[in-house]
Amino acid sequence: MSVPTQRPLSVGDAPQPPRTVRRLAKPLTSEPGEWLQTAISRWAFDVYKCSRRDLLEALGVITLHPDEIRGLGVALRPETAETISAASGIPFVQLYAMTQSMRDRATWDEFTCVLRERYAFPFRERDLMSVPLFREVVHKWCPDCLHERPGVHEMMWRHPWLHICLKHSRVLATTCSACGEQPRIPLGRTVQDWDPRTCPNRVQGVQCAELLSRAGSSRIDNRGVLFATQVRIIALARSQNPRERSRLYDLAHRIPQVQELSDKTIAALTGLDENLVERLVPRRLEKGDYVGHLETFSVLAAAAYNLQTADSEVNLLEIP
Repeated sequence: MSVPTQRPLSVGDAPQPPRTVRRLAKPLTSEPGEWLQTAISRWAFDVYKCSRRDLLEALGVITLHPDEIRGLGVALRPETAETISAASGIPFVQLYAMTQSMRDRATWDEFTCVLRERYAFPFRERDLMSVPLFREVVHKWCPDCLHERPGVHEMMWRHPWLHICLKHSRVLATTCSACGEQPRIPLGRTVQDWDPRTCPNRVQGVQCAELLSRAGSSRIDNRGVLFATQVRIIALARSQNPRERSRLYDLAHRIPQVQELSDKTIAALTGLDENLVERLVPRRLEKGDYVGHLETFSVLAAAAYNLQTADSEVNLLEIP
């Protein structure tokens, strides 16, 4: 997590959660792998039939700085985690596992560094230094996963290098099938009712409410190069070896170069049919467009990874 150019609120200056908080009448339970931010919305809608704001107040965190509330799914200060745990009954460690601070070793190391330096804010996804891609943060999801577990959004879907669901061999979705926009997931103290099964966007003042499980996205071969590359890239992100993790930075810089290669070369690197590569829309990505076009990104990332793994110049000469 980067140190901001402006002086942030220090841990000592930040608004503190209450020392004591009342245990909720109905205990809250999280699903395996669930993301904390969308879990709060799910609990509010399904369990307590209230707004996020009301549930955040019941959890004892409504008075926290707005940036900290919006960053609850990124990282938790120990004091905040203890307060939520006391109110919800969810164990301290389990709450941490619902945040991106524990998605991989690099992110956890940076979060602990921030706490050690006594910084509190900002806890924002775009400030995570372990994200070597210049792009906006966009919500992603697997429609099949949401069909099997309605309203349960997984924390790992927010990982910048996860673009394929390894369970269902499917590219993650990023746009609603009804309004055609990227869902703007509520993160703050909103009073808007939101069913996490549905799209929260408002279209001409009316909530879209399309089931996110109906979103369209491409399926891939779980024995193919794209699937195998996704497995290896996530393994790099989770590696205990800093040298292995640093390969992601090189990979990020290779992607803009790879997209300038011919369709034939990219097809050879990925094992895909050349006509499929030719039909990618868009065929090239600008900085910031990666998340919005995950099908193209998954192909370019696979090609870049295979170039990185071998000697790129020799590898290109050997491609027929």
